[in-house]
Amino acid sequence: MLDVLDDGQNSGLEKFELLSAYLDGEVNASERKQVELWLQEDAVFKAMYNKMRGMHAAIEQIPMPPVTEPINKFADEVFAKIDQRRQLRFLKVVGGACVAGMVAAGAVFTATFQGSNHQMQMAKSVLPTSVPNSLSILVKPTPLMVALNDSIVQISPNKAVTPKSKADIIDLLDDGDDL
Repeated sequence: MLDVLDDGQNSGLEKFELLSAYLDGEVNASERKQVELWLQEDAVFKAMYNKMRGMHAAIEQIPMPPVTEPINKFADEVFAKIDQRRQLRFLKVVGGACVAGMVAAGAVFTATFQGSNHQMQMAKSVLPTSVPNSLSILVKPTPLMVALNDSIVQISPNKAVTPKSKADIIDLLDDGDDL
């Protein structure tokens, strides 16, 4: 269709766009003169003009549904929805902060009222990494012992015990089993 409007000097697309703008009333004085000149001289361009003017008239005849609600009411509903979303987002943030505060308060409460006197600790057993073959028969397996707040064996800081013989080692091991 646009090829028909092409006359060598102006492309068919340029003519079509200028004609469309002319029908919409969006041309300046020099463009209007150019379109009117083409309408007088070019029968194909005039036929295109008549078709497009008929389409414009038909479009204007299409009935528009009546507006039942004022535009202000629609705008108010949109803004109310936006405000609802903002309030919901605010409540989520405040609720999250409250939960975080409660968790922190619970941690402080637990740390305060379960001071070092009441904390459970795992008993650690330190075994030598290598036991000489002669001592391996002297070490007896013992059941697991857990110490809560007090040590199982009283150790005096002034008295250092160093075994001198196998018999001393056996005596030390037997003393720990009596408790």
